[in-house]
Amino acid sequence: MPSHCANAGKQTVVLDKSGLTKKVYIVKDADLPLSSGSYLETNPAQVGLTSVIHTSKYSDRKGIWNYEGYKWNYQASTKTAILVYRSGNELRRIDIGPKGVNGIPDLKAVFRAPLGDPENADWIAIIDASTGGDIATPPICNFALANENGSTALTYTGGNHADSGGAWGNPTARNISFSFLPDGKQVTSDGSGVATKVYFSFFNRVQAANTTTLNRETMEQRGLYQFESGVFLTHIIWIALELVRVVTDNGPQVITTGFRHGTFKYLGKKNTRSAFTSETNSGAKILFPDVWGMSFKDATNGELIVWMDRDYEAGDGRYVGTMRPMIKGGGAFNTKFYNAAVSIPDAELILHAGDSYEWRGGYIYRSEQQEVTGFDNVVPNSCLQSALRFLKFEGADNLLVRKKSLVSQIDDPPAPDLFQHISSIQFFKNISMKWTNLLHFIGFDPSVRKASNLKDAKLLEPTYLSGKEIVRECADPLLVSGWGSSSMWLARQKFADMFAEMIPGSIFFKGGSSGAFTDEIAGRLGSIPLLVKVERSKIVKSGATRIFVSNCQPRASFKPFTGTLNGIQGTISCTTSGFIFTRETSGNTVFSPDEYPFISELGNFFKNGIMLLWMGKNDITQGWPVEEIIARTDASFDFHNLRHARCLVMGHFIDSNTPDIDRRRDAIYQVNAAHESRYAQLFVDIQRFLTSPEWWAYTGLTPTQEDLELQARGNKPYSGSQDAGHLNDIGSAAVTSFLKDHIQSLGWFDDVQTRRKDH
Repeated sequence: MPSHCANAGKQTVVLDKSGLTKKVYIVKDADLPLSSGSYLETNPAQVGLTSVIHTSKYSDRKGIWNYEGYKWNYQASTKTAILVYRSGNELRRIDIGPKGVNGIPDLKAVFRAPLGDPENADWIAIIDASTGGDIATPPICNFALANENGSTALTYTGGNHADSGGAWGNPTARNISFSFLPDGKQVTSDGSGVATKVYFSFFNRVQAANTTTLNRETMEQRGLYQFESGVFLTHIIWIALELVRVVTDNGPQVITTGFRHGTFKYLGKKNTRSAFTSETNSGAKILFPDVWGMSFKDATNGELIVWMDRDYEAGDGRYVGTMRPMIKGGGAFNTKFYNAAVSIPDAELILHAGDSYEWRGGYIYRSEQQEVTGFDNVVPNSCLQSALRFLKFEGADNLLVRKKSLVSQIDDPPAPDLFQHISSIQFFKNISMKWTNLLHFIGFDPSVRKASNLKDAKLLEPTYLSGKEIVRECADPLLVSGWGSSSMWLARQKFADMFAEMIPGSIFFKGGSSGAFTDEIAGRLGSIPLLVKVERSKIVKSGATRIFVSNCQPRASFKPFTGTLNGIQGTISCTTSGFIFTRETSGNTVFSPDEYPFISELGNFFKNGIMLLWMGKNDITQGWPVEEIIARTDASFDFHNLRHARCLVMGHFIDSNTPDIDRRRDAIYQVNAAHESRYAQLFVDIQRFLTSPEWWAYTGLTPTQEDLELQARGNKPYSGSQDAGHLNDIGSAAVTSFLKDHIQSLGWFDDVQTRRKDH
């Protein structure tokens, strides 16, 4: 460009050359004196000192970011990647890289800022875990089963955990490989750019709790992160390097800094949004197996969603104990939350060298501006893959479905963006509904069924919906429970198999307990809650508190069960010397001067399903008043959802060795007569069955002379029995077949289209 000079005044020079990424406007003022040189020349040694570049005239023609995808920056020296993406009217920034004593890659921090240039943004930290704190790359608690140091302490290794169990001490893991791949292309040196998808891959070697002093690695952790459309997906694979026992894997964890002054809600569980607390969990897996995530909201920091894919591999809860929660908070002094992948002791996981297990889940950090009016949560289908889909049933309203194993019965439907128009979605009709698993439905107001956009739909309270083919009111046929003593316990698996055949996918809760009495059965069921006084009038901060129960005796047959005591979740257990209440999570001491009912989680969950009651035989044997036995059974039946009336009361039989004149015989006749009078066709007369010719037809056995004599006296025959008071496998199988025929005679499942009724 030639020299440009002016005699007087201001003039603008435009530098615009093909191939340049910037157009530069330079304004010079010839009236101002120069200290040296000419007004403006191309010679860089003689630049006009009064020349000014106006920022208002400065534009980037090719390099400006349009907020699509992720703007990334990689620092090779720290192996840290900074990802920036748009979230509503704000920017979000996530830092990923090695951290902590082990140098394991993980999420380091989350920031927010107004829309604008990320390089000049005033970033505000929402979560800063750059120096420690496990999130997406969790630790593990595992034990070597050979050549170990003898330690039995439940110590985590890997993640940010040192050999002390905390963040300080010697490393317990090391990173072997870590790759940063924007749009799938590896970056190893300093750089920046824009990508639609961003990947991180890594693998780490981790020691066992009992090999840290030996510096021996027992597990390999392989991981993949994927960032797309504001969603952070994580996939973790654990591989055993030798014979190990895995005790705990807390899955995708979450640090809640920035959301502790807001609210939270479990996803996959009927619950309302509540003020933040980490003294909570999702409830026992047996009760709430489909809890798959959590949503945290804060007025300033927006929303954080964390989840585990409960349809994929170990995420389905196979290694989580039946009474353990799928999600738990850390308690009063630990405000993290954990998604259970492995939670022992009652779900043993032994891995041989080369064995592995895996899970996947993810996170969403977004602004409040991304929320949709009328919806508590809108989660893109892309982030949950098979977990969320739109479906439509013949004659039903539009449904947003959290499905579990239904996908195996139908063609997998498309996963449209949640902001698409309803009319453009390919709904599926005429789906043959079998009860394969728990399906949680969220209904929409029928008045806006044809709304052109989901934003126009009004969210109703979570409910169960049904198609127009419903011909009778029905309980939840997926949930079946049996409550009683030894007869129920001995027949438990046969009952479970029977219902699984009649109702594919049903869950049968085996609530029988040998030696149990009606007071403990009713307490565990929740029909007559245990009445509890707390020792010294206070529930201690953590662990066990001695309690006194006024309406139930302590005995060896008592099975521990979970529930709530004066607002505190925990477990009641007992020995022959007394009862104990053990808190689920630690917290403040709770003053409890009065007598409080212990509210069982089990019964409240199963009372809307099909229920079998076979309770009272031990009470009769021990001479308890007949009136009390009948009353506890009646209370348990009434506790069941009477609107559905899917509860059967099973009668008692007279033992083989019972004398002709005996109070036990009289009591059984009294109890059975009272039940038959009250329940009519909902009473199953086992005594009449065992003493009739039908017994031989169902068992396939040939009666002995003694059997026939026992039946004639009204006693249980020995054929089909394991002893005088209990049936053997053949006898339990006969009772199961008899029960099945009785249920079929009631016509409960005649309609193959039976579906859940609104309730």
